[in-house]
Amino acid sequence: RMARPDTALFNAMIDAYARNMQWERALSLFGRMEKAEGMAPTLETYNSLINACARANQAVAAIGLFSRMRQTSLRPSHRTINPLLAVLASNGAIQEALDIYEEMEMMETGTRRMGARLPPPNKRTYLTILAMLDGDEHTSRRDEVTSCASRRGWE
Repeated sequence: RMARPDTALFNAMIDAYARNMQWERALSLFGRMEKAEGMAPTLETYNSLINACARANQAVAAIGLFSRMRQTSLRPSHRTINPLLAVLASNGAIQEALDIYEEMEMMETGTRRMGARLPPPNKRTYLTILAMLDGDEHTSRRDEVTSCASRRGWE
């Protein structure tokens, strides 16, 4: 009798598909993991899936996974958010990316909300947002983000 696969095995397989640009297979395996095997996805599961979608430029799938993850008790990490921001930016979903960024860092006060579920921006977050805001129509917004990055020591 064969042993039942565990979450670690599913995560390893999903990550392998993600690294090989097979996002649809990764999502299919994710469905099997949840439905057929009754296993709850972990942070690692979502990170691999969102990264797979980001690498394949599948913004709708990536944001759907992120929304689904946020309905759980899991807390997104930079490995979750930075690829998501990149795929949103590459698909012109500037407002969606800015909404996530603003939740990461409250720009109007420079302080974090109590109980915030997202990590503060890191250097990669700032670089992604600043690259997305390239253009004259985003000058003031880019200056705000640059100021926040400077306050955090990211020059």
